[in-house]
Amino acid sequence: MEALAQAGVDLVVLETFGYLGELVEAIDVAGEVSDLPLIAQSTFATDGRTLSGHAPAEVVSAVVARAGSNLFALGVNCTLGPQGSLAVLVQLAERTSVPLSVQPNAGLPRRVAPDRFEYEVDSDYFARYARKMVAAGAAIVGGCCGTTPEHIRAVVDSVSTVASEHSRRATVRPPAERAAPARPASGLLGDAGFVLGGLVGLTAADATDPAGQLAGVLRRAALAREAGVDLVAVRSEPGVRLPTNPVSAGAAVQDQLGLRAVAGVSTAGKSIMMLQASLLGAHARGVTRVICETGTPTLAGDYPNADGRWDVDSVGLAELLAGLNAGADHNGLRLPSRTQFEIGAWVNPGARDFAAELRRTRAKLDAGVHFLVTRPIFEHIALTRMLEVVAGRVPVLVSLRALASFQEAEYLRHEVPDVVLPDSALTALARAGAAQRRVGVELAVDLAQRVAGLAGGLLVGVDDDPSALVEVQRAVKSLKEGYLGP
Repeated sequence: MEALAQAGVDLVVLETFGYLGELVEAIDVAGEVSDLPLIAQSTFATDGRTLSGHAPAEVVSAVVARAGSNLFALGVNCTLGPQGSLAVLVQLAERTSVPLSVQPNAGLPRRVAPDRFEYEVDSDYFARYARKMVAAGAAIVGGCCGTTPEHIRAVVDSVSTVASEHSRRATVRPPAERAAPARPASGLLGDAGFVLGGLVGLTAADATDPAGQLAGVLRRAALAREAGVDLVAVRSEPGVRLPTNPVSAGAAVQDQLGLRAVAGVSTAGKSIMMLQASLLGAHARGVTRVICETGTPTLAGDYPNADGRWDVDSVGLAELLAGLNAGADHNGLRLPSRTQFEIGAWVNPGARDFAAELRRTRAKLDAGVHFLVTRPIFEHIALTRMLEVVAGRVPVLVSLRALASFQEAEYLRHEVPDVVLPDSALTALARAGAAQRRVGVELAVDLAQRVAGLAGGLLVGVDDDPSALVEVQRAVKSLKEGYLGP
């Protein structure tokens, strides 16, 4: 700006500003270094808003107020072709008496060779819309991307006979105030302040048949409903085969069984654009409660140990969801409306590096999560330490899993990272003989009784034998009646 002013230019054009804040900043800079007249032009997307999500009326209000007497004209250029530019121009003309400028693209580009693009709009069509733009109030008409000397000659010939009195003028009106952000509906815990749910996994055993996998989820969710749960959480279990999307499974649980669903969403192998599209689709389908998970890459091909890709981890996903709730995507671009996600995240009280897990938990809380869900636990001491850190900032749902056998317990103890399984549980299962399943249920019920008063709810793993969930439900009901009366 300083160099241009010193060089003696008569007019400065600020063009192709997709972000209103940047255009305002450029106007401020121009005003600081000179009193040169300005043309301030924004670029608008096909939805009629700037890339930052501002409507033409908001652009008028901000630019006119900031530029003052230095504003020679304001307008629109680039991105849109003649029709889209005309539509924006009409809205600008309804809000201001400032002279208007418009410079459309010559339509959309088409790749015709590896290093060559062509624009489709011919000069006659372009010039015909130039006349309409002048009639709608444009004082300056030109062309942007794809326009050629032939287009400009046609515009000059077309508009030279249009009388200036066709220009339409109006006063600036402030844009309507935006509605306050909507709060998530009802809340995860409901009116009771405590939730009992079933935790249903999309298992690798079902993954050979997507239809069978979904049927398995619905079958186990139906068993959970019979046991009297408040909701069902659906997540993918690690495996080598592609699982059904937990969001789709959650939507089926809600639609077919009438249960509230919570869907686990993993960021592994997904780009930001893919995550945003998936989340907006989930919201449209009514799945608004999600649990953020970093996840692990799917084992595949001749390189089973190759790492995956992450644009964001679980903390970044929570931030992305919080942004969608505020009405903006990951890049800060405004959305047509705000989402109403209830954001959850996994935590692991049994993590070997407990200090690192606490740091991650704090980061998730700072990212805006509404609730936390523990990995399945088998003892309560580490959980108590975790809850001391959370300190009531958000509800914590504790996941429980009834051990089916001594063999399963040994596998979890020795082959699954960050699982704390006490010696007493292994000993009890080893001595149980044929009653190992029954003992596993009793261990889960005992743990539920220990932690129910500390947590915002319990999620009990559900397989084709719902006995653990039934017994936990009975124990929790008894505890609540003991505390509060029938």
